[in-house]
Amino acid sequence: VRVYFMACPQTVANLTVFDRTPAPHHSADDLRSVDLRTVRGRCVDGGELRGGPAPSRICRFNGQWFDVYNSGHCVCRAGRFGQAGASCDPCPPNSYKPLAGAGACKKCPANSLSEMSGSKICGCRPGYYRSPQLDGPGDACT
Repeated sequence: VRVYFMACPQTVANLTVFDRTPAPHHSADDLRSVDLRTVRGRCVDGGELRGGPAPSRICRFNGQWFDVYNSGHCVCRAGRFGQAGASCDPCPPNSYKPLAGAGACKKCPANSLSEMSGSKICGCRPGYYRSPQLDGPGDACT
């Protein structure tokens, strides 16, 4: 006697992790039955949820994922950028990303720097200044 079960594999899609999930039981006696299991994902490290409930997918009886389109989505936090929908990596030193969402890290403006990775803003070099009331994070330090 051999016993086995189907499972939907762990996967990462659109900055969301869906864990390995046992597939629901399928009754061969009732071909009209649709056996589905809804699984909520979680945002990858460095990601955050936007636009509704946690992203969901459906694990079907055959071990295949099926997307649900009426759920929220994950975006990369400020200071992080997306890599092919699979990760939110920190911006490298001397670059920044001020807002969460899609988009790449930007090079620090003139006379500013960020010595650490994952910066949301670049600080001014010694002897230079940026007005918090008048200048934005993309403006050069003078």
